[in-house]
Amino acid sequence: MALEDTQTYLRRLLDFKESPLDSDLSLPTDALSPLRLLDRHIPDHLLLKRVTIVPSLASDIADVTDAHYDDILALPARQVAWSPRKPKSSDATSVADLRRYGLGFVCTSIATCLAINPNQPDNEALINWVTTKRLYTQDHDPFFVEQIVLRFDDVEDEHGMQMPLEDSTHQTMLNLRDHSRDQITALFFSACGRSLLEDMSELTASEFPWSLDSKCSKEHIPGVPGRRLPDVPIEDSVWKLPISQDTIRPSALRRSSRLMDQGEVAWTRIPVPGNITPLPHINRSDEGYEPMMRDYVQRAWANAVRLDSTVILFDCGTAMRIGIRHRATQTLFLTELIDLVTTETPTFGKLFTGLHLAIARDALKRLPLVMGKKRPRDDDQPHRPNKRRRTPNTHDKAELQTQLHVRKSKAIATYFRYRGHDSPAPILLYSQPSQEQPTYTPKEYIRLVLDKPLGAGATGEAITAFIEPDASSSNPKYTELVFKMATDPERIKRLAREHKIYMHLEAANVTGIPRSLGFWEDTRGNIAALILAYAGRPLGELQDENRKVTLTPAQSASLAETLECIHKAGVLHRDLRSWNMLVDRFDRVFITDFDQSSFNGSEEDYRLETERLQKFTAGGFIDNDTRIRWDDDWVEDDRSHSTENTKSSRTTSSSQSE
Repeated sequence: MALEDTQTYLRRLLDFKESPLDSDLSLPTDALSPLRLLDRHIPDHLLLKRVTIVPSLASDIADVTDAHYDDILALPARQVAWSPRKPKSSDATSVADLRRYGLGFVCTSIATCLAINPNQPDNEALINWVTTKRLYTQDHDPFFVEQIVLRFDDVEDEHGMQMPLEDSTHQTMLNLRDHSRDQITALFFSACGRSLLEDMSELTASEFPWSLDSKCSKEHIPGVPGRRLPDVPIEDSVWKLPISQDTIRPSALRRSSRLMDQGEVAWTRIPVPGNITPLPHINRSDEGYEPMMRDYVQRAWANAVRLDSTVILFDCGTAMRIGIRHRATQTLFLTELIDLVTTETPTFGKLFTGLHLAIARDALKRLPLVMGKKRPRDDDQPHRPNKRRRTPNTHDKAELQTQLHVRKSKAIATYFRYRGHDSPAPILLYSQPSQEQPTYTPKEYIRLVLDKPLGAGATGEAITAFIEPDASSSNPKYTELVFKMATDPERIKRLAREHKIYMHLEAANVTGIPRSLGFWEDTRGNIAALILAYAGRPLGELQDENRKVTLTPAQSASLAETLECIHKAGVLHRDLRSWNMLVDRFDRVFITDFDQSSFNGSEEDYRLETERLQKFTAGGFIDNDTRIRWDDDWVEDDRSHSTENTKSSRTTSSSQSE
């Protein structure tokens, strides 16, 4: 009976074809481009160079299913049990859910049983589809792109498993998690995106046109943050691609690319700077954009580079293209357009099953090669010029002089050097963007290199950065800063407000907080940054196994005094936790991150926040304290209200309470 059930489910799976999707949606004509800022800052040796259509690729992937037919038939019925799902609508989210919870659910189970964990066929799937982000075109427009990845699970605690994993399988999964976690980068379009998938054939006409930022200068700072990771050798590869060993021999690559792969390029300081001139200001609302598949392919490739994914999937519900990313030749090999409703050879069910089996086998083949390269994770220390790198000057006076120089600068040339990015040219940010086109001399702007991600918050991502001197400097000093970046209008607005709060606290002579060095924007309003003095590492990193942070009496007193001054200045922090308190190399402590702060707190709010800090300094854990729940909304306060009125009212109230 069990065999008959398995045969029934398997036949249903392999014969499956998608149902038509009715859609009255049309492609928008005024949507925003899917390209993000960092998509344009990938080093040349990792860019997509060409797109090639391989007519036989879909059939070759489906053949993997035929090769494992008997093995699938021997699986428990529950691993292949599946029934088609009906999408709620034809938008991108519904299409993504259709794959993730429908056909993708059974395919991940089959791939786990046959390729990853063959000795425990009754256990849970170890590969799953995970939503990463939505690439909205417009908030009110029904057309947008849902991005998800096929990811190996984290089995550290094996929670939810039917049975403990065997030691060898457990170690393999840990290695995959650390070195090759994400295997497929998928972009799901609404049903009206079929025309975009059809347009992909036009991308094969010439070398792929990679977009750079339109206001970048021509200069480039050599660096080695992004290394090309290896492909499985041709003779062992599960993908049948039209390439030969001669195509990818090392001598065919530029010498700079080969040296970058080997990590042998020396760190080069910035050339002697010249004058810079910004382009005229262009409002975001003045820009029109018509969706082009070239931009979505570039976005998908950039994300695949960051995640080191091999497969890139483009799916609109009724049609699909599968792309194989070949790293050495910087080529995306694509299937022809696959009609998921009418195509018989192969059917969609057989094709999708074969894709999951092939990607699992490819991951296992690549794992020894990737582990040999010792690929750094995003949170590891990046490649730095260790022999030449100097710590910030230990004298506060010298640091203050550098920070004041940043404040007085009129422009910042920003280079991205983290998570595999290596800016071909800088992004130019200005303290006072204007319609005019002034020319800035080298003394009026600085060069800032973004170095290592610190974390993300409500207003954007925080990154460590340092000012790198030009090649003419005989005694270079590296001052570390924090670059807090936002790339959408709402977050830019909140980031500007956070800078306003920092300046208000500084005017109130509040110490024990990082110094704000300015708020900077580009001429088009696409990116803004709040630059802060580096004040150390979060106290949250110092938690012991009981989630307790041990502080000295002086540190506890310093935090209490800082919070009291913040409250007297009329500011309520609203997000006080261990990760928003810092300790520097001199054991001084600071309170940071005012992106949730407000000027309209009640006396009860101030009291509860003070008690929260007292609990923390006494050794308590406050990061998940639910006694204090703040409203997610924030108020746009004007400066006149925040600076004097709230300060005087808080001071008066404090005096009366005493």
